[in-house]
Amino acid sequence: MRTVASRLEAPIPYVAYRRLVPNLRRRGGRASIQDKRSTILLDDRPDTVRDKFIGAVTGGRACAEEQRRHGGKLDDCSAFEVIELLCAPERATAVARRCRAGEVLCRQCKIEHLDDVVAGVRGNGRQVALARVGTSPAVPEAVAGVAHRLYRPPSREPVDLEAEIARYAGVVPEQIVVGHGTTEILDWIMREQASTGRAVLATAPTFELYGQLAARSELRYDEVAWDGGSLRHDLAALRAALENDHVAVVVDTPHTISGISVPLSDLLAVVAPRLPSGAKLIIDNVYGEFMAHPLALTPRLLEERDELVVCRSLSKAHCLLGARVGYAVTSAGYADRLRRHRLPYTVSALAATAARASLGDDNNLQRTIAFNRRAYATLTAELDRLRIGYARSDANFLLIDLGDRRDQVLALLRARGLRFRDGSRWRLPTMIQVHLIDEATVAPLVRALRDLR
Repeated sequence: MRTVASRLEAPIPYVAYRRLVPNLRRRGGRASIQDKRSTILLDDRPDTVRDKFIGAVTGGRACAEEQRRHGGKLDDCSAFEVIELLCAPERATAVARRCRAGEVLCRQCKIEHLDDVVAGVRGNGRQVALARVGTSPAVPEAVAGVAHRLYRPPSREPVDLEAEIARYAGVVPEQIVVGHGTTEILDWIMREQASTGRAVLATAPTFELYGQLAARSELRYDEVAWDGGSLRHDLAALRAALENDHVAVVVDTPHTISGISVPLSDLLAVVAPRLPSGAKLIIDNVYGEFMAHPLALTPRLLEERDELVVCRSLSKAHCLLGARVGYAVTSAGYADRLRRHRLPYTVSALAATAARASLGDDNNLQRTIAFNRRAYATLTAELDRLRIGYARSDANFLLIDLGDRRDQVLALLRARGLRFRDGSRWRLPTMIQVHLIDEATVAPLVRALRDLR
């Protein structure tokens, strides 16, 4: 570079020189061949590249809250310089935007782009960029380890699994109730709350199963329209609709249609105070791991707010849909009441083993979340280019408002055999809902959108 600059009678491009070979161990300056840990070498093994990139210094703020408020400092981030060098230009642009907006923390950003960095060194970026999310690799090995013992019954009560989930959720085991999927947990709650002439209150539109489960327990199902402008729960309307005969209010956050969340503090401040005596505030939080600001539950909060029941699942972010493991987080007293509805041996040995293995693999969980956010960034960038609206989803799906282009887009998607949910089922005729999951999931949709005229 110095030779070229001299012959062109141009200044020596020292800034580019340092940026092309960033020092991974300290901010500013260039790497040194004398310290091989300071840079990524082309002949480094993939695991070495991963270790170096994960350990690279960043321009992160002093704490997560400060970074969310002010964004990261890209000029001091060696990790970002690596992304610029080894990833596609549009990827680096998206990273810069999200970092400056405070939408992503440094560790999450590294995990999200780790495979692309390795691919950039190895020269096969296209293949790795479309890597898929899935069940933790620890699960098959763990399940195989118990398969030869299937002649024996599982635990009568899933005590060990409840203890493991309690550690994961940050509460105590007595506040956890495990069931055969979140559907079974919700059914137990409806049965426990059921009484002649009583009712359940929920937002419309929402997950159709709530009404079906209420009917199974002979509970009337009342609905309050959501805020159609913001595509979120209208908490004031829910509060105003509460009557003495309501035994439960069901609120899904993130919302199962828009993916938009409402803060727990708002629910406790607006809705909970109007609950009749003995009524429950049921929060369906099965997409909770994808939230930018997950619900903060503590043992003390659950005991002080006995009306609170949070339902969660290992089906979504843990990719264990086939294992059917759901759980409730609530006060110890109400958890004990729900356990009375659980049949003995309800959780199979295979499901319990898979759940424990997945709960112990935080790297795979973070990878799933990172890939989902990458898919979100990829798809929404194309929607922004086309000026097509969408909800700011906190889940692993996206609600898209096609407006007057609805017929054109739906015809294109159907012609290519692409899957989506037509918003007409929720009386949202201009909208569709699509899965995000990972870039491989949204790539066909992005290609279709690029063909729009």
